[in-house]
Amino acid sequence: MSTYFNILTFALLFILGVYLTLVSITFIFFISISFENISLYYFILDYINNIDRFTVLSYLACAILSLLWLYKAHKNIEKKGIKDLNFSNKACVYWWFVPIWGFWKPYFVVKEIYLASKYDNNWKDKSALFIIIWWSLFLISILLNKIVGELPEPSLELLSSSIIVDFILSILYIKIIYSVYKFQNRISLTKSI
Repeated sequence: MSTYFNILTFALLFILGVYLTLVSITFIFFISISFENISLYYFILDYINNIDRFTVLSYLACAILSLLWLYKAHKNIEKKGIKDLNFSNKACVYWWFVPIWGFWKPYFVVKEIYLASKYDNNWKDKSALFIIIWWSLFLISILLNKIVGELPEPSLELLSSSIIVDFILSILYIKIIYSVYKFQNRISLTKSI
């Protein structure tokens, strides 16, 4: 296991933690509105623009680090001699940017990385239900964020739903990243003995 992959993994997990914290603060802001907690509302209101900016910045940082991490994680499974991979290292990155295909190919990329890291060469006949759940939430998140962005004044319920989906999505993504990291460390240790 390379030091670069370790640093990349922990940097991505840290930035995801920051993003998760900012999403949580935004959710608390909306809860304080719905429960009419005026003191909490005004306290967060003073900082909400900065929180929004940092949320966007942390999201962009997560996206960039995720692409680097996916490339390196796939490269690691390839280096470990795992056979019958469906994607190249570069495909792990560029499928995120291909119109229409980008709605399902990245799912298969993440699934391949996760399962090949976990099961070595026996990965093809395995499944990972929570990756399906993660990808479904990812697509729902895109849809909700698009709707929220298009509406002049989205409802509190719609905003809260979007934030809850983003929160759960982030938790699942952290689980995927940490699991792949653990699986690849296990492969690295068993191959070196």
